[in-house]
Amino acid sequence: GTAVAATKIIVNDQQPAYVAPAGWTTLTSGTTTSGNSKEITTTHLTSSYQLYRLTFDIRGALNIEDICYIQQYSNSAWQTSNYRWNRVRNGTLHEGTTETGIYLGYPGKRWMGTLTFAEPDATDTATFYELYGCCNNDNGGSNGNGGIKEQLVVTGCGGINDNTATTGLRFKLNGGSNAFTRGWYILEGLAIS
Repeated sequence: GTAVAATKIIVNDQQPAYVAPAGWTTLTSGTTTSGNSKEITTTHLTSSYQLYRLTFDIRGALNIEDICYIQQYSNSAWQTSNYRWNRVRNGTLHEGTTETGIYLGYPGKRWMGTLTFAEPDATDTATFYELYGCCNNDNGGSNGNGGIKEQLVVTGCGGINDNTATTGLRFKLNGGSNAFTRGWYILEGLAIS
């Protein structure tokens, strides 16, 4: 005979509720609705948490394709060069030693993903980032009604080539004429005792 084991049968709307992983604390959240630069934080990256997670879904103007970066604030200024970032985009490795930020994808009009990093307050090593995300290069679609034309899967890791503590993050579009049109983000911290 065949043995069948079941611990619970889910019927109709009795789906289990989502439970967030234990320990993560929401530090800040917001929306991206205008401009080509959006500050995420300059106050929440401290020694109070060892791990950080930034989850986002942001969009740019329909008629402009662009590169979107995350840039860090350190040395009392937004850092716009000297990022070392390796990424895999749709299965192909791209090594970038002179990026202007943490690369979220190109060409794009919509970017979503999760950026994880640890100990941004450290001064004996650079802040190291890990990205899992995707971008769509035409959020207007072939018919202009919000469809999906081309999707790119982007994973990567790296950071800025500097051992200065990171005290802030922002989203930055590369093109000067593009602007964010909508989106959201949430930054969380995890304290490890």
